[in-house]
Amino acid sequence: MYEATWGTVCDRGFTDAAARVVCARLGFGRTGRFVRNAFGNAWKTAWLSNVICDGNETDIASCRHSGWSSTYECYYNGAVSVICEEYNSLDADHVRLINPSSAQSNQLAGRLEIKYFGTWGTVCDDEFTDATAQVICTMLGFGSTGKFVRNAFGPGTGPIWLSKVTCNGSERDIASCGHSPWGVTANCFHSNDVSIICDITWNQTSENPQISDGVRLVGYSSRLPVPTNGRLEILYLGIWGIHRCYR
Repeated sequence: MYEATWGTVCDRGFTDAAARVVCARLGFGRTGRFVRNAFGNAWKTAWLSNVICDGNETDIASCRHSGWSSTYECYYNGAVSVICEEYNSLDADHVRLINPSSAQSNQLAGRLEIKYFGTWGTVCDDEFTDATAQVICTMLGFGSTGKFVRNAFGPGTGPIWLSKVTCNGSERDIASCGHSPWGVTANCFHSNDVSIICDITWNQTSENPQISDGVRLVGYSSRLPVPTNGRLEILYLGIWGIHRCYR
């Protein structure tokens, strides 16, 4: 708050050292971490920019900065977010699978989302494997038959909470696996959001997906009710996709 008005801080120059000063000032100890704009942006005045702390200051105003309201090079999507405490474990209420084609809340397959300090976000696919998918499915009570299916259920929104998640499959929850610091997911985009199938027989009748009623030809202009030419697409797990052939 400055001049009785709440505003944000621009991420230009901000580091973990400045985050530690903020957390100490709030009474949480010097354990802060700068997580870019993970908790969203605000259409508010950016009061400070180029904040440079060594981590031992008593408050952020004691750090070097560009001057109050001298933030002409900052944009609304550069508002700083800080984490003062990290989760060491998660329960099932903090994990969900989202299938965009279904309104059901308890999904066997979908985009992986994690709730961290009240905010739902996604997980980046860097280093993600079937072993990590098995940990998620076990957490959700679906058994340990999970399969990582890249971004089959599409991109999510909001923060990308984790990256480089490495599990051996025996962990009790995803937070117990190796991973990047919460909210530190450089080079990850929502096109990299993880999707998981917890029952590999779901929507299947044998070893192959049931697709007899889920095939279409798309992209060719035709007046016929069913096109006779076009790009082949297959409906699987409620999602239309193409057949990918590797040579």
